[in-house]
Amino acid sequence: MTALFRLLGRPRGSTRRPATCWRSAQWRSGLYALLLLPPLLLPAQARAHAIIVASKPAMNASLPVGPLDIELTFNSRIDPGLSRLDLVGPDGAAQRLAIAPDSPPGVMVAHAGTTAAGAWKLRWLALSTDGHITRGEIPFIVTGKPTAQSASTPSTSAQSAPP
Repeated sequence: MTALFRLLGRPRGSTRRPATCWRSAQWRSGLYALLLLPPLLLPAQARAHAIIVASKPAMNASLPVGPLDIELTFNSRIDPGLSRLDLVGPDGAAQRLAIAPDSPPGVMVAHAGTTAAGAWKLRWLALSTDGHITRGEIPFIVTGKPTAQSASTPSTSAQSAPP
C-alpha cells in the first residue's frame, strides 16, 4: 500500500488523497468540457451543407411543354443572392433563372418555360449560410404534349385559317 501512496504522491501514513490532485483533475475536466461541448451544442443546421430535400419538378419527372414552376427545398438556409439556378434545354443551351427574392429561407423559387420536348436539367449551385457551396443537377423529361392552358389558347395560325 505504501508503494501505491508513493505512486500517487501521498505522504506516508496518509489515507487521504491530497486536495491539490483532486482540484487539478477537476479543473482539467472542466476545461475539457468547456472546449469540447460548445461545438456539440450548435444546431445541426448551422453545421450542415445545403442538401436538397425536395424538388419541383421531381428528379426524372415527365412534364408537358409550357410554363414551369421551380421550387428547390434545402435542409438549411441558403444565400439566394449568391446562389444560382440554370435551366438547360435538350440542345445544351443554358438559361440563367432569377431566384425569387421573396423565397422562404432554405428554398429556391423560380419560374421558367419549356419550349421543346426532350431531356432537360435544372443545374443549381447553393451557398449555405455556413459558407459551403454545394451544387447538383435535377434531370427531367419534357413531353411534346401541351398543357391545358396552352391547348385552350388558340394559336394565330388557327385563327387566320378560313372555316
